[in-house]
Amino acid sequence: MSEFGGHRPAVSVVIPAFNSEKYLGEAISSVLAQSIAPAEVIVVNDGSTDRTGEVAAAFGDRVRVITQPNAGCAAARNHGVRASTGDHIAFLDADDLWLSHKLQVQLAALGSEPAPEIVFGHVTQFRSPELPVEAVHLPEGAEEPQVGHHAGSMLLRRETFDAIGWFTEDQERGDFIDWFARALDQQRRILVVEEVTMTRRLHLSNMGLTASLGPEEYAQVLRRVIERRRKAR
Repeated sequence: MSEFGGHRPAVSVVIPAFNSEKYLGEAISSVLAQSIAPAEVIVVNDGSTDRTGEVAAAFGDRVRVITQPNAGCAAARNHGVRASTGDHIAFLDADDLWLSHKLQVQLAALGSEPAPEIVFGHVTQFRSPELPVEAVHLPEGAEEPQVGHHAGSMLLRRETFDAIGWFTEDQERGDFIDWFARALDQQRRILVVEEVTMTRRLHLSNMGLTASLGPEEYAQVLRRVIERRRKAR
C-alpha cells in the first residue's frame, strides 16, 4: 500500500459480546469479509449464558475468543484492547455490521496528509428481519446515512487510544460519550469519511431500543466531562 510507505498497518478488531448468539456470527463475518483483512479479530465473551462463546469459537483460528465474568461493554472493550497486538484498533458491537470497504477506506484516510488521529465513517440503521415495523418508530431520515460518532465506526492508532485512555467502566452506559469527550478535550485530529462504513441493527433487545441512556446516566457523564474540564483550566 503506497500510502503507508510499503507498511500495511496491523488492525486489531475487538468485538464485545454478551448473550449475542443470534447476531454475532453475522458481525464476525462482516469483519472477516473486509477488503483489507484485519490482523486479528478478538471476541470478548462478557459472561454470556447463551451460545455466544460457541458461535465465536466456530470460526476457528480466524477469531480469538476471550471469556470474562460479566462486567459490561466498556470492560469487555478494554479487555480486548489489552489482549490485542495490532498498531491500530477498531471496535464492532456484536449485533452490528461493517461494510466490506470499512478498513480500506479508513486506513487510507489515516495515511493521508495532514494525517488524522481518529477516523469515523457514516452509519446507517436497519431493522433486523424479525423486528416488526410497528415495534419501533424511526424519525424521518433515520435510515439515511448519519455521521457515525460511534465506537463501531471508528478506527484509530493504538498510540492515540493509549493517550486518550480506557473506556470508563463504572457506569452501565455512556462510556463512549465520556471517551469521545476526552478525545475532544485533547484536541485530537478527527476525520469523518463520507462513506458509510457500518450499519447498526435495530432489534427488540439492543441498547438503542430498550436501554437508551437515561437522564440520570447522561447527567453523570456530563458532570464527569465538566469536572475534568474544570480541573484542566
